[in-house]
Amino acid sequence: MKPFFLLILLCSIASFAQPSINKNFDEFEKSLMLNGSAENSAESEQPSLDKFEQSLMAESSDMEPIYRARDNLLESLKEKDYSQVLKLMDTLSTMENRMVIPLSSIEKEVIYIEIQKYDKLLDYLVEFYRGVYDTSRYEQNVVFASQDGLEIYLQQRLRERTEFKNEFYSLNEEVLKKLPKRKRDKLKMLLLLPEAYKSEKYGTIVLHLAESLIADYSNDPDVPWIKNCIYLPLSRMDPVEFMLQRRKEQKENIIQEKLYSGGFGLNALFISLGGASGSKNFYNRERFEVENLPINIEIYAQIKRFAILGELVNNGMTGSHTYEVGLGFVAFDSRYLKVRPYIAWGKSFMEMRPKDDEWVAYGNDSGPMTFTAAVNVDFKFITAFLFYADHAFSSFSLVGKLGFSNIDFDHKYVKGETTSFFFNLGLGIYLW
Repeated sequence: MKPFFLLILLCSIASFAQPSINKNFDEFEKSLMLNGSAENSAESEQPSLDKFEQSLMAESSDMEPIYRARDNLLESLKEKDYSQVLKLMDTLSTMENRMVIPLSSIEKEVIYIEIQKYDKLLDYLVEFYRGVYDTSRYEQNVVFASQDGLEIYLQQRLRERTEFKNEFYSLNEEVLKKLPKRKRDKLKMLLLLPEAYKSEKYGTIVLHLAESLIADYSNDPDVPWIKNCIYLPLSRMDPVEFMLQRRKEQKENIIQEKLYSGGFGLNALFISLGGASGSKNFYNRERFEVENLPINIEIYAQIKRFAILGELVNNGMTGSHTYEVGLGFVAFDSRYLKVRPYIAWGKSFMEMRPKDDEWVAYGNDSGPMTFTAAVNVDFKFITAFLFYADHAFSSFSLVGKLGFSNIDFDHKYVKGETTSFFFNLGLGIYLW
């Protein structure tokens, strides 16, 4: 009977405890319900996401015919099917609107030159330059067809033709001669026009071409535009001043591009410090006195990161100098700092003066080769363009040279072997 009573008591406790357990789980259940409502809310927002995805898909589907035509155009260019090239260019032109440009201006220019259709190139250039300032033709966020095989191919062809010269000079002369002189001059003027604002030479050429077109072909419908938009602005402009201003604006970018590129350097070292153990016993101090040369010289040619050098430097011992050749490596190069370690081999001599006779140098023809390991540190405090060049510089530097030399003298008046440590300081100029 007692166990039965205990069972009833436990059941009663469990039944009374159940509501409190439910209360503990109410909040959790509510959170689950809230999550469920959030999922329902997300499902209700799905149509709006679908609309966004649909807009992307619509844009992609709008561009798909353009990219297909560009792929076909690329194949026709490679197969040299130039009639098909012109048809596909016309097809792409019909696809152009305020929001989409299927074929960019530079792509058209490169293609016309590639297929040697210079008359069509001229018509296109006139149309392009006449409307170059028309901002109402396209929307501000206009989309260009790009990043495909055609763009890569045309960029490569453009680089091949313009690496060392303007595009005009890559035209086929035989095909060009078939054009009337008026068209040839106009085509040359328009192809050289971008260079006219960078170079005095090209500016003068374009100015003379425009002047002759205005004088000789006054009935040409393009003459008023040539006069107002090309001739008059160029005649008022100082090409040298414009070039200098443009060069100044691009100076820092050009410097960064030319680091580690190579050049020629000359260092003049005025201060020589250092020392070597046992050097006091190398010569008879009662008979001779030694002195350093007033100026030490280093000349080097740098090719990319590597340098070939020749130098005459004090190697740490008073009166002891080394003339040697060596190889260096540019470990670091920046706007203001260059670090160039090197190794060199040569001969050492002692600059000695007999106390009772004229000056004489001893020890320069005897002993084994002198070995030097050192590092040059150049602080470039001035970097300026070299004359009127737009991609060449001259840098003036504070030069420090730190290193050691293994010296072995074996001469009638100078004998001894030691390792010397030296530090030289001076000024340098580097043309690069």
